[in-house]
Amino acid sequence: MLCEYCGRIIIGKVEKDKQLVNVCQRPDIRNFCSKECKDNWCYSVNNNKKRSVIAWTLGAYLNKYFFVQKIINVGPSLPLFSHFSKNLDHIEKLKLIKIGDSRILTVCHP
Repeated sequence: MLCEYCGRIIIGKVEKDKQLVNVCQRPDIRNFCSKECKDNWCYSVNNNKKRSVIAWTLGAYLNKYFFVQKIINVGPSLPLFSHFSKNLDHIEKLKLIKIGDSRILTVCHP
């Protein structure tokens, strides 16, 4: 489980003062690693700025495997950490493209 504000991994049971329950939103229960993260998240919701989370997945190119960085746009959370995708059994197909003098591996989109 990840903190909704900073993205840290939460281990164990979340205390009631570090949890926000709002049945009008999805998800209706949000978990935080500290009371400060909960307060900062509530404050940042009012600012309504979009943030990004980095999720790492696996990619394959010419029978070689690489870690692929996927940037996911989320709500007003401010993540400090990246995390590995829960779906690591899915391997993205990569293609090699040339930009200027450099070559970059990118994910193939159908």
